[in-house]
Amino acid sequence: MLAFLPYSERSQRELLSHLFIHTDLLERLTGIPKGKASVEREPNNGLFAFTYSGSDGLPVYLYFRASTIGSPKTEYDQIREQASFIHRNPDAHYFALLLREAWFEWGDDYLRRRLELPIHQLGYAELLSHFAELDLTSFPAPSQADIQAYYRYLQKEYEGILSPAKLVDMRLRQYAILWHIRREINKRLSSTPVEWDIRTQPHVHSSHLDQVFMRQYPPYRLQNEGFEISLFWELGKDGLFLRMGLPPMREKAARSLHSYIRKQAQFYLAERFILGRTRGTLKGIDTYHAREVNLLRVEVPAFHELTQAAHPDAIRTASEKVAEELVQAVKLLPELSKRIETAPIPSR
Repeated sequence: MLAFLPYSERSQRELLSHLFIHTDLLERLTGIPKGKASVEREPNNGLFAFTYSGSDGLPVYLYFRASTIGSPKTEYDQIREQASFIHRNPDAHYFALLLREAWFEWGDDYLRRRLELPIHQLGYAELLSHFAELDLTSFPAPSQADIQAYYRYLQKEYEGILSPAKLVDMRLRQYAILWHIRREINKRLSSTPVEWDIRTQPHVHSSHLDQVFMRQYPPYRLQNEGFEISLFWELGKDGLFLRMGLPPMREKAARSLHSYIRKQAQFYLAERFILGRTRGTLKGIDTYHAREVNLLRVEVPAFHELTQAAHPDAIRTASEKVAEELVQAVKLLPELSKRIETAPIPSR
């Protein structure tokens, strides 16, 4: 198993800064040659990690994250400020180099698709590929040793992601397993627009991922008695949850609608899944705001047990089983939505 101490995000920034300034690694990553200006660190008061002027005269900005652990306020404030900056400065090139947790959570066009930001995302494969091509002979021997050690570290980390059974770091191992489950789902749902985002429950700081889940995107939307409702699945540590998005409405109407759709879902899905108990979900109804609530829970193989598997074949088999459950759940939504749309809602 791969047991090694991870480089902190700060130390990775320092190493990458050294390489970006003294080699053409950053240009290789972006595919945009430098103009006359050199690489600048933390431009715009740290809004981005690096910037330089491209040969086309346009600025190139690189956002770098190697973790999602930290102050959620700081992280989301920064993203909002970046979005504002990008919309004010559309004539520039934007990239995001994402490693570790950030590679899972912010990758796969998440920023562009969900936040509508034109950021091209980079990760392990691109960094390692261009890293391997660097000529380090001009660096002092101690610097060469540090750079080569970092390269080997990145290689091992990426190998662990590709084969989670090798990872000792439980947080990264859990992320990697979720990533493999999502890959299996994508193979089975290649003809549909449904995707699954790997997301941490907002503002979780623990080193454990008890609240990490995969969330279906986009939801299925339906109309019922003039209200637009969305249905979607979430995979969490306690199982697979069918959730509903409710628009702003009075408390009595929300409770009536939730109760009715929950009964329809239980009746329809019980033929295919083992349904579990769910907690109360309609606390603190607010007439003026939309809300997301649980409808029901489906029993799936315990994610905790999956992460404890010691052999690659065991992880692969369990991942495929969970993936198949999620695929079947998604495929049942259109028929459930049709049932809900056509059946009358009892008077409130």
